[in-house]
Amino acid sequence: MSKKRNPKNPSVTTEPSLGSLGSRLREARSCVQMTAAQLHEKTRVPMEAIAALEDDRFEDLPALVYSRGFVKLLCGELQLPYDELVSMLPASSPVPSMAALSLLDVPNTAREANDKDEDKQSRVSTALVLFILVVLASLAISYFASQKERENQQPPSASEVPHLDVTG
Repeated sequence: MSKKRNPKNPSVTTEPSLGSLGSRLREARSCVQMTAAQLHEKTRVPMEAIAALEDDRFEDLPALVYSRGFVKLLCGELQLPYDELVSMLPASSPVPSMAALSLLDVPNTAREANDKDEDKQSRVSTALVLFILVVLASLAISYFASQKERENQQPPSASEVPHLDVTG
């Protein structure tokens, strides 16, 4: 576990209490036999944020609103009481460091936007193919219907024409 320095006496170090936010998150994660990387994959909470929360390094986290969101996602995945754990976050968040702000630049957002564009292009392509198939089917149906109509409108053959006796 990480040690925190007591701000009043820098030589004194204290262990985080067993009931701290970080220890509860770490314990719940180990109970479900999940690594931090697996938790990241399921929740998309940055690995650095998971490590900072588990080590109770709140100064390494971005703004409080993001930290609460991270805790909510982790509590949902680990089936922990959100209200109880979010109350363990410090009420006033320190000014986030540049390293903490970099947690918000999740590289997956660009990939997700690209995936959305590809999905949109795929849907447009599928719709276009379906439209062409419907037009071709309509043309085929009208062609066969006109052929059937021509067969019905052919003049009767000589044997079918009634003979009129004009001689009298």
